[in-house]
Amino acid sequence: MGSIINACSLGRVGIGIAFTESTLWTFMRILNYLSFLRIVDKNSYNTNNFFLLARDQLNDVFNRKLNYKNL
Repeated sequence: MGSIINACSLGRVGIGIAFTESTLWTFMRILNYLSFLRIVDKNSYNTNNFFLLARDQLNDVFNRKLNYKNL
């Protein structure tokens, strides 16, 4: 949760990589809670600059081949 708060409060881009399904759900619960706090007008952070990726999504990014013909 600390890295999510730091990225959001400093205006930086944060990337969370969930290597297990339980980690993915933990990240999602934290992000949902912070969004809920904003909805009910409590102190919270804007989480639009935090990206959450599952391990498979990260692998897809690294394994994707660049098609130079479309540049």
